Amino acid sequence: MKEMVERVIAGHAQLAIARDLQRRGVPTPRDFQDQQNGRDRGKARKWSVPAVGNFLRSRALLGETMHNGQLVRDADGAPILRAEPLVTETEWGQLQAALADRAVTRVRTQTPHLLLGVIKCGGCGGPLYRQQYAKKGRPYVYFRCSGYMVEHNGCNERFRAEAIERGFQAIFLARGRAP
Repeated sequence: MKEMVERVIAGHAQLAIARDLQRRGVPTPRDFQDQQNGRDRGKARKWSVPAVGNFLRSRALLGETMHNGQLVRDADGAPILRAEPLVTETEWGQLQAALADRAVTRVRTQTPHLLLGVIKCGGCGGPLYRQQYAKKGRPYVYFRCSGYMVEHNGCNERFRAEAIERGFQAIFLARGRAP
């Protein structure tokens, strides 16, 4: 798991890491724990961007004990260690800085869009949905294929909303002037 930390600090995307772990058959933390406790689910859990991110943000990497998302401390207020740390405090700081630097702020919108349910992905034919987020204060708006996250077909196409909207606007305006 130290490899994941090193890859993020080196600038690798969490999606690339999740895909690589999945391809290599590396068990997720929960699957590993189940194996250690002699439990067999029969079907392995899948690595995902949230699974990678949650693992990398967990103070368990420092060997600390967590309970219900809270750090467990002893009577003196020091964190209770349950295992040898996988990373040093310095590496932990570098990791958290790298994660923060690559973080995006998603903007959830309930605003309907005229093209939702109309446009389909050219790669897999799945529906496109509108995705809006900001990175370092700059807004980005895309139409993204639902294939990867919803239909799990591996398609991860995305298209800038501005380009698609301009194209549809040109088509509508041209048809409006046609005899």
